[in-house]
Amino acid sequence: MDASAGELNRLGALIKRLARIKGRSVMEVTMALLSTKTLRKLGYDGSGHLTPTQAKAAIAVTEIWIERSHGQHQQR
Repeated sequence: MDASAGELNRLGALIKRLARIKGRSVMEVTMALLSTKTLRKLGYDGSGHLTPTQAKAAIAVTEIWIERSHGQHQQR
């Protein structure tokens, strides 16, 4: 079963936001996210298709990265 359109749209929006914050391309952020240990442990196979569980984990990881990025900007 693939992730829902809503989950993928949320993930896409978060990836775009993080890319802007970090000054990276959407592709760079996406590739970094898809190569995380978290997604590998959840069985992500590199196919480009996420299960609902994998999508939720990817959303959570991206949100954490955004929070950490905001913290780094405040410390400067």
